[in-house]
Amino acid sequence: MPQRCEDTIGALRRFGHIRFRLACYGWPMSAKHEHIVDAHLFYCFVALRGVEQLPRFFTVPSLYVATYVREQHAYWVRTRQRPVAETTMRRFRIPTSDPLGFENNWTVLAGEAVQEKHYISLIKFFVLDVLPS
Repeated sequence: MPQRCEDTIGALRRFGHIRFRLACYGWPMSAKHEHIVDAHLFYCFVALRGVEQLPRFFTVPSLYVATYVREQHAYWVRTRQRPVAETTMRRFRIPTSDPLGFENNWTVLAGEAVQEKHYISLIKFFVLDVLPS
């Protein structure tokens, strides 16, 4: 079951240290998910919101999940003020606003091409936005 999370992310930018809050759904993953990639494999993450509300379904390509889990963990390790012990625990998150359109993304199961914007956003967030200029 996903957990609603308030994630505080610190990003070093050209003009100093910027912090922002990101409301998201999060699911526990493990280190093995960093390497599970298949063009025909998709994850369906389900956000259960309560008895009176319908759940939210997010269909996500395995390449995106693997890249996100790997890069997010590397970012977490890189941004710790003190060294941390290696762990197999990982987390996959989707913002509640779903900016990449994963919610009810059933067209990917019909064989339609995965939108390139998903991968571009990963590169932009983990490479361009979080590294010092």
